[in-house]
Order: sequence, then C-alpha cells, then structure tokens
Amino acid sequence: MATINLIPNKRKTNPIHRKKSDSNLPHSLIYNTKHWEVLRINYLVLNPICEQCKKALAIDVHHIMPISTGRNESEIKRLGFDVNNLKACCKACHKEIHYKLNNTYY
Repeated sequence: MATINLIPNKRKTNPIHRKKSDSNLPHSLIYNTKHWEVLRINYLVLNPICEQCKKALAIDVHHIMPISTGRNESEIKRLGFDVNNLKACCKACHKEIHYKLNNTYY
C-alpha cells in the first residue's frame, strides 16, 4: 500500500516556509508552530481528496482567507488556526488558487 508524506518539505526557496528569525512575518506565526503541523496533518487525514477538483489526493492545506490579511497577531492566529478557514488541495489546484489571487505561482 502506498504511503503519504503529510509532513511538508522545508524548502528554503519556498516563501511560505520562513525561518523563525523572520518573526515580523505573519507566516512565521503559523507555519513554524507545532500547532499548525498537527492541525495540517489532521485536516488532511479528515479531507484526503482535493476540495477544489474533487479528484486528486490533497497534499496542501490552503487558507481561504489569507493569513496576511490579519491586522494583528491575534487576528493572524485566528485566521491561521481556524478549521473553517482551511481547504484541502492537491498541488495543482493550490498553485492555481494562488495564481488567481496573486497572478503569480507561490
């Protein structure tokens, strides 16, 4: 039986995975935490199929309302850890969502 790696790759080139020293960035308040790691894994276990295309295996978790829209630390954390603000996505759909939001791939 095939296994699924639910632990994200920590690539230095990916702007989503920031170093802890970048504490002024909204992303570091969420993605560099054990809380996010557990929430992400549990969400993907409960939602194994992409919620966008409904066909492919979900490997990414997308924030529907971007955490960068939070105006302060508590709002960023509320957006980041709110299960109702998450969407399980396959890699292709996640890229497409970000392209439509920013006109660039993440």
